[in-house]
Amino acid sequence: MKKYSFGFILLQNLIVILVSWLLAIGMSVLALNENILVSSLTNWLPITLFFMLLFYWLFIANPITALIAKKTMAKNMKKENFSKPVTLTNKDIGTVGIVLSVDEATGRIAYVSCQNPFAFQMAQPNELTDVVSSYKRGPMSTTRYVYFQFSYNGKRTRIPTYTTGNNVMVTSPAVRDGIAKADRLRNIILKFQKA
Repeated sequence: MKKYSFGFILLQNLIVILVSWLLAIGMSVLALNENILVSSLTNWLPITLFFMLLFYWLFIANPITALIAKKTMAKNMKKENFSKPVTLTNKDIGTVGIVLSVDEATGRIAYVSCQNPFAFQMAQPNELTDVVSSYKRGPMSTTRYVYFQFSYNGKRTRIPTYTTGNNVMVTSPAVRDGIAKADRLRNIILKFQKA
C-alpha cells in the first residue's frame, strides 16, 4: 500500500514555511525592528522555520491529516459497501498515521495513509500474503510495539496497534488490548483466505 504522496507532503511543508514566515514577521514587529522584511528573513525565519517544521512533524501532522484520511475512508467504504467494518486508526507520534478497515463480512481490506490521505486503497483477502500479528519482544516479557502486518504486491505494510516509549509487560491491559486488536484483524483476513 502506498504510504506517501510527494505532492501532499510538499503542500504541507509549504504551508508550514508560510506560517513560519508570518510568525517571523510578527516577531520582527514585536521587536520593533524598522526593517521588518529583512529582519524577519535574516533573524527570525531560520529559527521559526526549524521549530515549526519540527513541531509540525512530531505533534501536529498525524492528527490534522488523520481527519482527511477518516473522511476519505468513510466516503469510500460506503461506495464499496463495507457492511461490517472493523476500523483501526493510528495517529501515534513517530509513525506514519493510517486508517485501516477490514470488512468482517467479506475480508476486504481498505487503507488510507495520513501522508496520502486522498488515496483510498483496497485489496481482497486473496491478494494479501504474510498476514501476521505480533509484537517486538523486549527483556523479561516486555514490549513497546504491537503490530498487524500484511504484504500486498510484494510490499509489506505494518500497522501498529500499540506503541509506547518504554517497555511494558506483555500481560498489561494496554498491551493485551493491542494484541487482541492485531489478532482480530489477522483472523478476519485468514478466515477468508481459507474459504
